Amino acid sequence: MSFEIKNNVLERYIEEDGITEVAIPYGVRVISKYAFWNCRSLTAVSIPVGVIRIHDRAFWNCRRLKTVNLPDSVVSIGCSAFLDCTNLESIRIPKNVDTICYGAFMNCRSLRCVSIPDTLTTIDSYAFSGCWKLTKISLPANLLTIGKYAFENCTSLSALHAPNTLTSIHSSAFKGCTSLIDISLPKCEIGEEAFTDTAWLEHMRSCDPLVILNGTLLDGRTSFGEVAVPDNVTAISPKAFYKCKDLFSITIPDSIKTIENKTFEGCEELSSVTFPESLSDFNDNMFQKCERLDQIHWIGHLKIRGLDSNYDGSQIVDALRMVKTKDFSIKMPDELKMLFISAMYLESCDSEAFQFIKKNKIEFVESAIRRGDQDFLYALIKAEGIFTKRNIDKFLEYAIHNEQPVIFMQLLHFKEGNLDFQATESKLKL
Repeated sequence: MSFEIKNNVLERYIEEDGITEVAIPYGVRVISKYAFWNCRSLTAVSIPVGVIRIHDRAFWNCRRLKTVNLPDSVVSIGCSAFLDCTNLESIRIPKNVDTICYGAFMNCRSLRCVSIPDTLTTIDSYAFSGCWKLTKISLPANLLTIGKYAFENCTSLSALHAPNTLTSIHSSAFKGCTSLIDISLPKCEIGEEAFTDTAWLEHMRSCDPLVILNGTLLDGRTSFGEVAVPDNVTAISPKAFYKCKDLFSITIPDSIKTIENKTFEGCEELSSVTFPESLSDFNDNMFQKCERLDQIHWIGHLKIRGLDSNYDGSQIVDALRMVKTKDFSIKMPDELKMLFISAMYLESCDSEAFQFIKKNKIEFVESAIRRGDQDFLYALIKAEGIFTKRNIDKFLEYAIHNEQPVIFMQLLHFKEGNLDFQATESKLKL
């Protein structure tokens, strides 16, 4: 066997035929990137006390490696350090390691047993992804974060018991853990699809289409009809209703402040959404591919009916943000902007909205006539400075041109009763 060592750094192991077990020499402090990469014969590696760092991909693709000891002198295990070590059966994480890095044991398909010290605080993304035979893992007492896809497709994992210190489980962390049925978690942030394709989620769905854990609505994809999110829900996970085919309307409670990424994306039958007045932020993608969305009621801000299906989800979100910030310079289709500002004024009589309407009164009135918005026009009739002797006849003609007889009569009555015209039979015929 041959080691290339410089300044206490093991830079490379040169594999020799027939050698299946190696002991790294004492004095080595660091194992470099790719040092044992693709060693096809190794089944066991002994790492001496004194080694403090194992760098990224150090043992990548050592497919026959079954055992490796990690001394307590090790303080860091790099990204993908043991990636694709498909015969590795067990591992003990040293007590001075605080993070299991990205993909460190990814695709270790024979890994059954992992011992983790209580000093560890982070299990990074893809750390144990694809460890098919991992049946049990004891999460450390001081764990804070489980990264995205950390345990993805660990199909034998049956239980998850997390400590109270846990603050976040990122997206798809346990996705595809088909045997996972026993879960206990503290209140923490849970990312999108964290438990998708698990036995636990299927069981919870069978009990209630709205899967709620510690105040977080994790999943509502099997919901149907008209849905009201319970008041005890304080957060809705991203993609919670993703591609829910039978959801027609949804009401969000006051306890929700933010709508997350892709919450309603692909809800093809969703036609009505009611938001609480307290809602403070919207995600760009929350309404993507909601082609039947027709009504939005944001309590205290606006009520929209007859929303054009040609507007995409991001444009609708821009319009909602415009209402929230009162920044009427935000770019979007003119008709959409006028629809939302009109609804904003109608719902709240907002003075800034009215000043913008007054400044652009011709465009706003004509837009309202086109869509037959009698309520908004009635609100403008009651306001001052919109309809005058100089423009009322043009609006009457516009109503005739757009085949809006009810609005024509509405404006005509206003003209005759409020603009000092004598009541005469109109010469304009519908």
